[in-house]
Amino acid sequence: MRVIILFVFLIYATGASAQVGKKLNVLFIGNSYTYVNNMPKIVEDMAATTGDTLQWDMEAPGGFSFLGHWVVNPPATKDKIKKGGWDYVVLQDRSVNPCIPEKDVKTVMYKYAHRFDSLINTTSPCVETVFYMTWGRKEGDSFLCDHYTTNFNWTNFCTYQSMDSTIRARYMKVADSDDAVISPAGAVWRYIRAHNPNIELYDPDESHPSAAGSYAVACSFYTALFKKDPTNIGYDFSLSSADAAAIRQAAKKVVYDSMLYWHIGQYKTTSLFKYSINAKTVTFTSAAFNADKLEWHFGDGQTDTTGTIAHTYSQFGAYTAMLIATDTTSGCSDTTYAQINLFPAGVSSFEDRGLKIYPNPGNGLFTVQLADEPQKVKVLNIYGQAVHTAIAQGLYHLDLRKYPKGVYTLSVLTEVDVSSSRLVIE
Repeated sequence: MRVIILFVFLIYATGASAQVGKKLNVLFIGNSYTYVNNMPKIVEDMAATTGDTLQWDMEAPGGFSFLGHWVVNPPATKDKIKKGGWDYVVLQDRSVNPCIPEKDVKTVMYKYAHRFDSLINTTSPCVETVFYMTWGRKEGDSFLCDHYTTNFNWTNFCTYQSMDSTIRARYMKVADSDDAVISPAGAVWRYIRAHNPNIELYDPDESHPSAAGSYAVACSFYTALFKKDPTNIGYDFSLSSADAAAIRQAAKKVVYDSMLYWHIGQYKTTSLFKYSINAKTVTFTSAAFNADKLEWHFGDGQTDTTGTIAHTYSQFGAYTAMLIATDTTSGCSDTTYAQINLFPAGVSSFEDRGLKIYPNPGNGLFTVQLADEPQKVKVLNIYGQAVHTAIAQGLYHLDLRKYPKGVYTLSVLTEVDVSSSRLVIE
């Protein structure tokens, strides 16, 4: 039965991926493979182009392993986990540790991976562990190859293929045993090496990621965390548009098209939905997974608890609709939102009205470029409640710094027209 439900989940996720957004808090625990090129920031910038928000923190001293984070650096790493408020905690071991012989990997990698996963689950059963699957070195590791071949008859360090295959097998094993998710960055790299060999993924040291390598890692994480098609990402980082597009396509093939293989969406309560618009009536259909309670907020103050609902808005405008999905047994919930733009007949977009806001996202202090005649300005929170109203014209300085971080809707109304846009307070 679980397989059937998951299959339906993926069908709906495909249809909804360009329409809905999430706000996630993620803690990255690792080392230089995580912090080089500020990889989490790349994921954040990717998410911003698809209507999503990533807030993150990172604990990644160079060369650190699971053992190092547990024994050498316990206050910083463990305190960040215990701080709470995370949706996901990402765990990345030292790059060579998964390649050592099985009898050693049990005490160096598996033991501390299990301890961290247990700590994460003890802190909050609703947080999900994500293992960051890394990659083999460009030509293997000659020094470790000689050492382990001579002393242990172990050749898994000798080539890229042997290193990469061993790393993959070890991360899959620990994720399977802990019911955790995999972000298969190494598998994305392997696909790119085979199909786009002109893209250089490695730094000159043939171990760390280049800019393209970090972009590939970020595409894997974007897909694993937000469960969306990475080909819709509108951010190329420092890459050429052609290389960035090729990497996004690789992430789609490897990660998005096989999410269940990597346990993405298999365990965690997930809120997803799709919708269709007919004039002022919007039909919302839930695709929530691992949830037995639904709570819709349509952005106009109205709510509902059914799986599919046709909701009619009283007037045209922009509304932030939200679905909260909850598993009442575990108490875990997940939230997805979408901006619903309802246009009068003959109007295809609010963006061509000249409504300009900057900076957006911002810290809550925004400047809005309005027309020269007086207009009504209204700001709504995700529940459809008005938190700010004013009559303004010209350059209007909007101060929302006293309100919580999150997504808001700004509507500007005249006697004959309405313009709306999303505001994000960081």
